[in-house]
Amino acid sequence: MNVRRHSGKIPANPERVQDLGETEYIAFYTLLGGIISAAAAAAPGLIDWATLTDPAAVKVANWHARVNIIGLVIFIASFYLRTTSGSKWIVSMPILPFILSLIGLVGLAIAGYLGGELVFRHGVAVDAPAPVSK
Repeated sequence: MNVRRHSGKIPANPERVQDLGETEYIAFYTLLGGIISAAAAAAPGLIDWATLTDPAAVKVANWHARVNIIGLVIFIASFYLRTTSGSKWIVSMPILPFILSLIGLVGLAIAGYLGGELVFRHGVAVDAPAPVSK
């Protein structure tokens, strides 16, 4: 049974949908979900950032936000280059979306580390537990 699937590339002409492998299909929609999720995660991040008073925490939070924004832009570029219209820009280097995703992953790891610093070292968005009486 030959099953045609949407390739993940948004075709200019719907009758010319290419069949790509499952890896490309999964990567395309995973990137889309990640971009939407990152945009949604920015709202609580901005709320937490607005309540910061410790200058050291603000410095870390600013770097956390910068790295997240740069990573999001890199992932958006990777996503666009996987579309039919974006792939026209990289005919000579078809591996570029993959390379951009790897760079974005490194940025995501750095942003995650900085987020951990905010929570575990500076106590951002952490309610201190009530003292237990003996």
